[in-house]
Amino acid sequence: MKIRTIDLEFLGTAEAIAVYLMETDDGPILFETGPYSCLPKLEEGLSKYGYTTDDIKHVFLTHIHLDHAGAAWYFAEKGAQIYVHPIGHRHLLDTTKLVESATKIYKDQMDYLWGAFRSVDAKQMIVAHHEERFKVYGHEIKSLHTPGHASHHIAWKTSEGIICGDVAGIRMGNGPAVVPCPPPDIHLEYWKRSIDILLAEKPEKIYLSHFGAYEEAVAHLQQLQNEINALDLYVSGLYNNDQDIKNAFVPFGDWFEKRVQSLTNDSKLTERYCISNPPWMSIRGLYRYYRKQKENIK
Repeated sequence: MKIRTIDLEFLGTAEAIAVYLMETDDGPILFETGPYSCLPKLEEGLSKYGYTTDDIKHVFLTHIHLDHAGAAWYFAEKGAQIYVHPIGHRHLLDTTKLVESATKIYKDQMDYLWGAFRSVDAKQMIVAHHEERFKVYGHEIKSLHTPGHASHHIAWKTSEGIICGDVAGIRMGNGPAVVPCPPPDIHLEYWKRSIDILLAEKPEKIYLSHFGAYEEAVAHLQQLQNEINALDLYVSGLYNNDQDIKNAFVPFGDWFEKRVQSLTNDSKLTERYCISNPPWMSIRGLYRYYRKQKENIK
C-alpha cells in the first residue's frame, strides 16, 4: 500500500493544494477531492498511476471547505461513497449556508476559484464519528474528530500516517508549520486539543493539504502548538486594544510576515506563505473567534 501526493496546481501554482491517493491491491482510495476547478489536474494525477475518476469508489474528506471538498459531488454522482463529519454531512446535503459563507469571502471570484459546487445525495454519504474505524479494501482507516480550523474537521489515520487536512497547519518545503485561520469557525482552544489528539496517535508521518508529506510528525505538531500560542498572544492583544478589524489588517500582516521570516530566513519562502495563508483572511477568522468568545462570556 502506498500513499501518493497529487498536486492540483491550483490556479497554475505548484504545491498549493494536494489530494492523496492510497493505492491498495483491491483499488484506489482518495483523500480529499480539491475544488471542481482543479478536476482536470486531478484526472491527470490519477492517470499517472493508472486510474480514472471512475475507479474512485471511496472518498474521505477532512472537511468541506471548497479547496478540499469542492468536487465531492462529482465523485458522488459517479457512485463513490463520501466519508464526512456529521456537521459536514448536513452542509453537503444542503449547500446553501456553505456557499453563502464562501461567497462573503470570495465574492465574484467563486466560480473562477472553485468551479461548480453541488449538493451530495444522502445515499452516497457515510457519516464518520470520532474514533470510528472503517475497513476499505482490507485496510483500516480511523476517524479523528479534530476541530479548530473547522468544526467539521476530521483527520484520517492510516497505517501509512495521518491525512491531516488543515488541522496540522500549512507548511511549505523546509519551512515551519503555520496556522490557517479563515472564517467562520476558527477555535484556537479546540485546535490545541485536536493537536493533542494527533500527538496521542504517535504519528510518524503526516500529510498536509497545503502542502505535502512530512516525517518527524511529532516535532511538526509541537511546533504548530507553539505557533498557535504565539498567534493567540499577539492577536488577542490586538483585538482587546481595538476591536475594529479595519485597524488590524496592516499590523497583523506585518507581524505574520516577520514571524514567518524569522522562522525561515528565506524571503521567497515567506512570500509563498503569505500567498497560501493570506493574513487578511486569517485576521477575519480570528477576530470573529474573539468576538464570539466575548459574547459567550456575557
